[in-house]
Amino acid sequence: PGGTRSALLTEERPVIVRARGSGDDEIVRQAGRYAADGPALVVTADRELRSRCAAVGAAVTGPRWLLDLL
Repeated sequence: PGGTRSALLTEERPVIVRARGSGDDEIVRQAGRYAADGPALVVTADRELRSRCAAVGAAVTGPRWLLDLL
């Protein structure tokens, strides 16, 4: 049971995805899936995760960007 949850914000609505293993791996999978269909943005401070998401075509930014929007 359990697993890591990752929240994805899409144009339509937020989506919660339960990761069966590594949460970072699931974020990369989802980022690649969304990037294949159009723009995808991942917000994280994790440098390795930023690099992995960019490699699958997603744009990445840090949490300060999101906090400034709030």
